[in-house]
Amino acid sequence: MTIFSTQRYTRFFRSTTALFCGLAISSLLGLSAHAQSKDELFRGTWQIDTPEKGTLIMIVKSQSQASYFWGDNTDRTVYAGTWASEGETATLTWADGSQHRIEGDSLGFAITHIDAAAERPTRPKHNKCPPKY
Repeated sequence: MTIFSTQRYTRFFRSTTALFCGLAISSLLGLSAHAQSKDELFRGTWQIDTPEKGTLIMIVKSQSQASYFWGDNTDRTVYAGTWASEGETATLTWADGSQHRIEGDSLGFAITHIDAAAERPTRPKHNKCPPKY
C-alpha cells in the first residue's frame, strides 16, 4: 500500500489543475481569434425581388469582384462589377455606372439601387441566401 504525504498530494493536484486551466484558456483564446471581418458579412449571394424585372441575383465575391444576373426573365447575361466596403456599407458598382448599396443595421441589411442616369435610389425587397456547404 502506497501512502502519499499531504504535501505531495496537494502539489500533484495543483499542477494538474494548472495544466487543465492552461489548456482551457488557450482553447478559448483560439476560438475568439476566428472572428468574422466586416467584408465577410457582405460576401455571398443576395436575392432581390424587383417589381419591374423580377428576381435579381447578386454575387459578392472576394478580391472586390461582384456579379449579377436576372433569375426569372429572358436576359441570361451575367454582368460583372466591383465592390468596396466602408464600415457597415458595401457599394457594388456595375459597368453601366449604376450601383447597389448594402447597408447593415440592427435588424439586418437594406439594399438600395442607384441608377447612373437618374440618381434615383430605390429599395426593393431582398434576402441574403444561406451559404451552401
